[in-house]
Amino acid sequence: MKRQLKQLRGVLTAGDFILLRPRYFKLALLYFFLCATLGVFLTYWPPYLSSINFSSEQIGSIVAASLIGRAISPYVFGWWTDRNGRIVRNMFVAAVCMTLIFATSLFEPAYLYMVAIIFMFSFFWGSMMPQIDTLVLMNLGRASHHYSLLRLWGSVGFIASMIGVVPVLNYYGFISVPWTVLILCLITCFLIPTTKGRRLKSAETSSIYCVLTRPEVVLLFVICFLVQVSHGPYYSFFSIYMLDNGYGNSMISFMWSLAVIGEIAVFIYSRRMLSSIGVINLLTLSMILTMLRWLMTALFPQSIVILSIAQTLHAFSFGAYHIVVIYYIGQWFTIRQQARGQALYASISFGLGGALGSFAAGYLWDSMGGRVYFLAAALAGLCALLSIVVGKLIMPKPATA
Repeated sequence: MKRQLKQLRGVLTAGDFILLRPRYFKLALLYFFLCATLGVFLTYWPPYLSSINFSSEQIGSIVAASLIGRAISPYVFGWWTDRNGRIVRNMFVAAVCMTLIFATSLFEPAYLYMVAIIFMFSFFWGSMMPQIDTLVLMNLGRASHHYSLLRLWGSVGFIASMIGVVPVLNYYGFISVPWTVLILCLITCFLIPTTKGRRLKSAETSSIYCVLTRPEVVLLFVICFLVQVSHGPYYSFFSIYMLDNGYGNSMISFMWSLAVIGEIAVFIYSRRMLSSIGVINLLTLSMILTMLRWLMTALFPQSIVILSIAQTLHAFSFGAYHIVVIYYIGQWFTIRQQARGQALYASISFGLGGALGSFAAGYLWDSMGGRVYFLAAALAGLCALLSIVVGKLIMPKPATA
C-alpha cells in the first residue's frame, strides 16, 4: 500500500488538487462568473443594440466606449492597490459599482446615455480581472505555473453563459440580454473572496520606469496593442456577421464556445507548451495562427467547417498569447510592480487596442463587411514580425573576450 501511494504521488502534482483548497476554489468561482458576465455581454450586446435600432457606427462606438473604460481602469485600480495594499476591498468596491451602474442601462436606450453607462460599467468590470490575476499570483507564490489551472475556469464560465442563455434568448428575444448580465453581476458581488494575500505588506511603491524603457518590454506591449486592434471586428461584429450569413443563436453560441474550448485546452497544457515550444516561439506561432484565423473568417463565412477551424485558433490568438504575456510580466516586473504591470497589459491591449479596433470596425463595417477581417489579418502578420524582433532582443548576448 505504501508503495502504491508513493507511485501515486509521483504521478500527481499539487496542481491536480489545487481546487480542493478553499481559497483557490473561491478564486476559480470568481473567474467563472466574472467571465460568464463577459460571455453574455460580448456575444449578445451588439445584437441587442441592433435589435433596438442602433446603427453600425453607434454599435461600434458603444463597444469602443466599453473597451476604453477597460483601458483606463486597470491602471487606476492597479495604482490604488499598490498604494493601499487592500486588493480584496478594492475588488468589492469595483463589483458593487459595476452592478449598480449596469442596472441603469435598463432605464434609457438613448445613444449618448448608453455610451456613458457602458463606459462606466466597463471601467469597473475591467479593473477586476487584473486584480484577480494579481491576487492569484500572490497566493500561488512559487507555484505560479498553476495560474492557468485557475484561469481556465473563467473560460469555462464564458462557455457556460453562452450556452445557458440560448433558451432564454429563443423564448424572450434579445431584450433578455441586459437582465441576464445584471444577474451575473449580482452573483459576482457575492463571490469576492476573503482570502490570503488580501493586503500587501508595504504601502510603498517602486518606479516601473526602468522596466518600461527596455525595448523588449515596449515591443511586447506594442504587440499586445496591435493584436487586440485586430480582434476589434471579432468582438464587435462577429455575432452580427453570423446573423447576416444566415446562422441562428444556437450556432452563434456554438462558434463562440469553440473558441473558448480551444482557449481552455491551452490553459491546461500551457506549462508543457512553454517548455517544449519555447516562450518567444509560442508567441510568434500564436501571431501567425491569428493571421490565418482572420483570413479564414473573411474568406469562408458560409463554410461551417472552415469557420469552426478558424474559431478553434482562438486557442492561440488569445490563450497562448495571454499565457506568454503573463509569463513575461511575472519575469520583468517585481512583486511591488505586479498590479501595475498587469494593469498596463490590460489597459494597452484589451482596452486601448480593443477600443480602436471596435471603433474602426464600426465605421468600416457598412462599406466593407467581412472584408474588415483582411485588415485584421495584416495587423496579426505585423505582430508576428515584431515577436521575432522581441526574441532577438531577449536572446542572451554572447560573452566577449
